[in-house]
Amino acid sequence: EEGEGGGHHFEALEISVETVGTPFGGNLFLALLGRAIQMKPLSGLRKLKLKGWGPDESNWGDGTGVTAGKSAFLAALQIVKLPMLSDLCLKAMNLMNAEVVLIADAVRAGNLPALRVLGLNGNCYQAERLGRMGMEALMDALCAWGRDFCVGCPCGLEELNLSETCAGEALGLLGHALLSGLLPKLLRLYLRWCSVSDEALKSLAAAIKGGALIGVSVLDMKSNRNVCREAWTYLFRAIVESERGLPKLMILGVEGINAASAGGAVMTALASGRVPSLKSLGGVPHRPSGGTFDEPSPHFCFDRDGV
Repeated sequence: EEGEGGGHHFEALEISVETVGTPFGGNLFLALLGRAIQMKPLSGLRKLKLKGWGPDESNWGDGTGVTAGKSAFLAALQIVKLPMLSDLCLKAMNLMNAEVVLIADAVRAGNLPALRVLGLNGNCYQAERLGRMGMEALMDALCAWGRDFCVGCPCGLEELNLSETCAGEALGLLGHALLSGLLPKLLRLYLRWCSVSDEALKSLAAAIKGGALIGVSVLDMKSNRNVCREAWTYLFRAIVESERGLPKLMILGVEGINAASAGGAVMTALASGRVPSLKSLGGVPHRPSGGTFDEPSPHFCFDRDGV
């Protein structure tokens, strides 16, 4: 469609780039994308999916190779409203905490009102990658969306992917947001390899016990191996003790060394009738950046409670 000044505007557009490119090409592409957003021919943008090189130093150098391009792109998100953008996925783009704060600012400013899918996975390879600071800003922005912007128009986020980041350091904030009813439409939550701690998992368990995840169909927490057996047990007991459990949950990924030792609590939850839709405890097939595919099914060890 031709717009003002002879330019062209797209009524509906999806952009998907499997590999953004080398630092030089990536800088140029991201800068041009940011410029296009600021000139507003992309107001009809519905889906934007970009994938970087992740930890491949032969292409990304020290991680600063596309800093200028990312800055231009993220600056555009802060000042221009994209009313139709439903999917924003920035995988393995070496996003730093400060850059995630810019994304949070765009959400807080109301520039992404149609956002349904937010993917920030694969951004955990060097210092200052997505962790506590970025997560705090992001959760604050999502909560502000649900709390301050539109009465009767809650946060519409349906999928949040934080796998292969350090966002688990601040997972307690997500648990608090869920308990506060500020993410009522969340359906899919991916938290693989994201540095979940014992306390963070317990916070999520509290949200489950409080009924805040009754609509969730995918909860994938595989490969968080720093979580102790007691914390996993606490999680499964929360499912049993919750009034409605997780009635729509179809995939629950809990594979890991310490999760396996909580087999008794797992069996108690399965026998409780609180997860009637559950089809898999192994999560979805996945290959970490630079790694091999996960095993398809986890193995659990029985204990006295399980028997």
